Amino acid sequence: MSVINQMLKDLDKRSPEQAVEANEYPVVITKKTPFNTILISIAVIIFLNIAGIYMWQLFTENQQLKAQHKPLISTNIAQIQPLKITKKIALTPVSTSITTKSAKAVDNEPKNTKRSDNHQVLLTQNKNQQTPQTNQIQEKVVLPILENKTLDVAQVVISDVKPKIVPDATPLKTKMVVSRKQLTSAELIEQKLTQAENALSINNIAKAETLFEDILIIEPTYIMARKKLAALWFGRQSYGPALNLLSQGIAIAPQNSELRMMKARIHLKQGYGLLAYKTLLPMALFENDEYQIFLANIAQKVKKYKTAISAYQVLIKMQPDVSRWYLGLAIVYDKSSQFMLAVESYTQALTRGDLSHSSIKFAQQRMQALGE
Repeated sequence: MSVINQMLKDLDKRSPEQAVEANEYPVVITKKTPFNTILISIAVIIFLNIAGIYMWQLFTENQQLKAQHKPLISTNIAQIQPLKITKKIALTPVSTSITTKSAKAVDNEPKNTKRSDNHQVLLTQNKNQQTPQTNQIQEKVVLPILENKTLDVAQVVISDVKPKIVPDATPLKTKMVVSRKQLTSAELIEQKLTQAENALSINNIAKAETLFEDILIIEPTYIMARKKLAALWFGRQSYGPALNLLSQGIAIAPQNSELRMMKARIHLKQGYGLLAYKTLLPMALFENDEYQIFLANIAQKVKKYKTAISAYQVLIKMQPDVSRWYLGLAIVYDKSSQFMLAVESYTQALTRGDLSHSSIKFAQQRMQALGE
């Protein structure tokens, strides 16, 4: 305890100046900030990126230079025919040569060298004939050698095989040329006519009408298409367009009896008997039984008996042994009050013997009525 007290007394006796001297060099504790570390890290990252970009550009330029200075050689090796060599061959040197080893040199090769069944021939291009655009190009070509044959030739020259230098390695684009054959008007009409017939077979009337109209636009004189189109319009009661279509056809072909008969039927359907008669009258002497019968019936309806008599006379001229033509003529005479001529025609109809029972009975009754 005395020692401790003595030390305390010594401490009390120390002057303030000694305390200041003791603390003359105070210890300053500073706290380090991470700001400098961040700046250094950013600088390193930027440097690495710049270095990477620079290396990538060098690599890309190197690849482009290699691609530009590497010409594409296309050699048709498949066309090289096997060489049958029995003796020494000496040919004139050309731009392309094949250098081979002789059989003796092959025998003297070291044992560790692998030997193939066929000799490998190195195809080299003559350096003296190279163009500025081509480099030294070497390509290995394997030429098949027949068995039991040795190659004693020191140098064999092939002039048929010429390396084909392609300046651009871009693959050729194949172009497909599609040629379109233009049909003639006759072929086009035939095609559309077939399509129209197929449309009618499946009852597609609208499509068939369109195709027939197309045919008439191409060839207005195509009568069959005009008749079929008129029949389709008549079937759906489009009488006006059908009559116009037939009138145009009659103007193109005035001697076509079928167009006139179709037009006359449409007039009869509309109740215009006189127009039907006028349509048929220009061909009153046309020797066709269907046309003349039609004309005779229409003429009787409109009381044009003279034309009806002429129609039956044409029929008798065409077919003189047919009884019903005489019977028809007799009826027209009877209606027009020409009774003597009617009795004569009735008699001729009965003598032909090919009338039906009802027609025979009618002719006999009329003859009795007329006083015979």
